[in-house]
Amino acid sequence: MSLVDFIGIGAPKCGTTWFSAQLEAHPQIGFAPDKEVYYFADTILRRIAGQELRCFERGESWYHEQFPAAVGAVSCRGEFCPAYLYTEEAAGPDRRLQARHQTAALPAAAVGDDLLMVLVQPERCGRLLAGLV
Repeated sequence: MSLVDFIGIGAPKCGTTWFSAQLEAHPQIGFAPDKEVYYFADTILRRIAGQELRCFERGESWYHEQFPAAVGAVSCRGEFCPAYLYTEEAAGPDRRLQARHQTAALPAAAVGDDLLMVLVQPERCGRLLAGLV
């Protein structure tokens, strides 16, 4: 089983969809069919409504099944999920992404030791205008 090489995060309307589309067009990069897997976190609205997908509870094998195999031309696999930016688990001292990556109980099985975190950050004025449209 090959590991995930990168996880992209970013605020809504800051270009994560465009950036992930540019990466996905590269023949050596494998994305899940849906840009956002929601494995480590769910959307804010689903959490507030108590209707989370609970993908994390489905296990590491489920997570890896969401990506194309790292064979042939595909040599790098990853996902973009802005929801990861807003989770208490990702922001708090017991970060789920970090814990998932470093604990002995779950030894880097979902992501590799060389995991690349990609942050897409908005330009402030452009983000304000995008929110008004």
